[in-house]
Amino acid sequence: MHLCAAACAGIVTGTVTNPIWLVKTRLQLDRATVRGSHGAGRQYKNSFDCVKQVVRHEGFRGLYRGLSASYLGVTESTLQWVLYERMKAYLARRKANILDAGKPMSGWDEFVDTGGKLGAAGTAKLFAAALTYPHEVIRTRLRQRPKNGERPKYTGLIHCFRTIWKEEGIVSMYGGLSPHLV
Repeated sequence: MHLCAAACAGIVTGTVTNPIWLVKTRLQLDRATVRGSHGAGRQYKNSFDCVKQVVRHEGFRGLYRGLSASYLGVTESTLQWVLYERMKAYLARRKANILDAGKPMSGWDEFVDTGGKLGAAGTAKLFAAALTYPHEVIRTRLRQRPKNGERPKYTGLIHCFRTIWKEEGIVSMYGGLSPHLV
């Protein structure tokens, strides 16, 4: 149940919000071409201008660049929530076993019950993010604006993954992981 709910929510959210994230990424990567130009020389004036240019130069489908990587990213949240729910269930069984035995909860048991949920949340996120993080890098690369009318460097999810791996190595697939975890 948790797996299906997380996957469905992730797919719907990714589909609906992809144009927003594409615009955000493009605006973050948009740099002035002349130092000290205070915005002059930028590709986009604002979010609306970015949307107009993407649709004009890349078509409506251009707003959905990186969507395949977003779908792949659903595995992160799905894995995170499934792991978290499993760890929570373990903690609940532990507490039930103590109470069923007629023992009172000790200070340690209370700490494990409360701290365990926090630890479960953090552990689930850490494991899921470390395992699936390369999709974040791929998604960002896929959302980059093609250079001066050229074709995009990456033609799709698999091509992007292979190109990054070949040109930059596996370590580059984890660039930005530490702020992601924070």
